Amino acid sequence: MLELLNNAWNGWGNFIFYGKYPVLLILVLVVFWFFSDRKREPVLLGYTTVMTVCCIFPLTAALLMLYQTKFYDYQWVWSYVPLTMVAAFAGTLVLGYCREAADGNNAVGDRKSKFASRGKVAVAALIIGIMILMCGRLTDPLAEVKTEWQQSTAARTAVETVAEIAAEADAQTVSGVTESAIVLWAPKEVMAAARIYCPDIQLPYGRDLWDASLGAYTYDTYTEVEDDLCQWMHCTGVFGTVDGYRLDETVLEGKVCLEQALELGVNCIVVPSVMTWEAVAELTVILEELTQVQPGDSRVQMQQLEAYYIFTWN
Repeated sequence: MLELLNNAWNGWGNFIFYGKYPVLLILVLVVFWFFSDRKREPVLLGYTTVMTVCCIFPLTAALLMLYQTKFYDYQWVWSYVPLTMVAAFAGTLVLGYCREAADGNNAVGDRKSKFASRGKVAVAALIIGIMILMCGRLTDPLAEVKTEWQQSTAARTAVETVAEIAAEADAQTVSGVTESAIVLWAPKEVMAAARIYCPDIQLPYGRDLWDASLGAYTYDTYTEVEDDLCQWMHCTGVFGTVDGYRLDETVLEGKVCLEQALELGVNCIVVPSVMTWEAVAELTVILEELTQVQPGDSRVQMQQLEAYYIFTWN
């Protein structure tokens, strides 16, 4: 529930980042309620107002997300709001009011006033069109597709590099693993790519840990250790530091997480290149300390790619 509230709290700002249609909807509702002398379609107006308020306030938005089985992001709760219908209805009424005023002037006015009245209708239509164009999109699909493509390409490159390292290394038995193999701990996009392109690479946890919809009909759960490892890896891409944070904002110590990963048999770690050089150096020191057999023995190898750092040891 805390995660839902946090998502709902930040969701409003994220939702209107690419488009301003929700802001236009609020403007329409304010005009309807406070500046219109005729209340048209009261059922539509009332329903839209209630659902808009519910989608904006974090608590009610979280309840709507809970009703949607928690497997959808915040923006999907706005499917309850007839946003496009109400905006189009308001634009039609505005043009209707302007046309009525123009017809009234045409009945009693001279030629000059008739021309001015028709001009007001044209100006109103132009303003409405400009407002719609300024609203942009509800989302930015091209940017999302480009980002996903870039991530998938970089992730595949990282997986192929790990596979090459595994091919060069002699097969060794890893504690807790039935076969001799690379056990990869990496950001979720790299682990997903490993499952697609190189099934020989083993993972400490699966995609259903970070994508809850994949486990919607199962009762198996991950341990707290695996949850911490997933959250720590996410934090490396956000903060670029060795220490991370849980969802309840408690600190995830990097050394503790690395120790737990090694206990699960991990022998290859991939972290995003957003980590600072100081963090990379600190991570290298911790791994050397945890993997050394004898004092002064250095077994950790680091390879830098454009988007990731790869740490391996034998």
